[in-house]
Amino acid sequence: NGAHARNCRFVKECEALLSVPALPGGYVQLNASVFETQGLPEVGVLQAQACVNSAEPAAVLGFTLSSVSVIVAPLLSSQGIPLVGHSATSNELSNSFLHSMFVRTCPAD
Repeated sequence: NGAHARNCRFVKECEALLSVPALPGGYVQLNASVFETQGLPEVGVLQAQACVNSAEPAAVLGFTLSSVSVIVAPLLSSQGIPLVGHSATSNELSNSFLHSMFVRTCPAD
């Protein structure tokens, strides 16, 4: 489906970032874990909890759909983990009181 294709493309772009040289003299090491939400908010919550419990992330990149981001952002925020939305455009995510650790790389609707 279309969401899966976007997720795969995003994962490939993230994998490309893993080998980008840092400032002169060194490299930035990033460890990536991929969790599939199937575009479902309830699966997103389960996957976010699994990610937090297993990977102890500094940040989470993605979710493709706003409906998943809206539900998962407060969960991650309560753990002090930023969520970077690469395609979530819902205006609801602009509420910095509810989504204090959410940032986006695309404009809101």
